[in-house]
Amino acid sequence: MSVILHVDDDEVMRKLVAGYLTDLGHEVVSAENGLEGMKMAEQMSPDLILMDIDMPVLDGYAATQQLRGKGYKGLIAALTGSERVRDLANAVVAGCDDFIPKPLTNEFPELVTAILEKEDETDNAMEDDFFDD
Repeated sequence: MSVILHVDDDEVMRKLVAGYLTDLGHEVVSAENGLEGMKMAEQMSPDLILMDIDMPVLDGYAATQQLRGKGYKGLIAALTGSERVRDLANAVVAGCDDFIPKPLTNEFPELVTAILEKEDETDNAMEDDFFDD
């Protein structure tokens, strides 16, 4: 299946997401903040980053912007409890490809699968190197 990096400061949320996604056969790696998540993304090139928006040290907007600024081309989906159009638009402007609302529901695994499948449909020949050279 896929390697998914989940960046979230909430330990309970990290365990919940890991449980949902490992049950589907995905490998899930976690980071506690945006700075740690950026470093891990650069090292491991995951198939998908699930990026919490509201975090200490470096929030999800800034972490996404910095990854994109460094040429990161992989999928990033914002995890946000906000349904405000402005917040969702800011996630897209920062470089997120999609978003998943919090709190998570039983539909969460299907949402992640749909994001991964959508990427497969648009780019079946995606390289392992997610960064521009």
